[in-house]
Amino acid sequence: MTSILTSRIMPRTTFDLDATVLADLRHRAAAEGKSMGRVASELLAVGLGDEKPKQASPLRWARKEMGAFKVDLEDKEALSNLLDREEFERSGR
Repeated sequence: MTSILTSRIMPRTTFDLDATVLADLRHRAAAEGKSMGRVASELLAVGLGDEKPKQASPLRWARKEMGAFKVDLEDKEALSNLLDREEFERSGR
């Protein structure tokens, strides 16, 4: 008889949760018709079961053909003139 009773008794503990996490937990428990403890246990079991860190997907650089250079970056005067002209065009003058 003891084994039947002990299998239904769960240990109790206390967690300090953020207010938003607690609110989400309450909402989820109500939506699923379960106790907050049951939902928290299920979520923790899933989270703790996957102990391997997930491997990040490889970084993919966005790239496209930019066309010919507008200006030689080594030519400070030409660069300054181009920037002034583009600023003038953006301002609508």
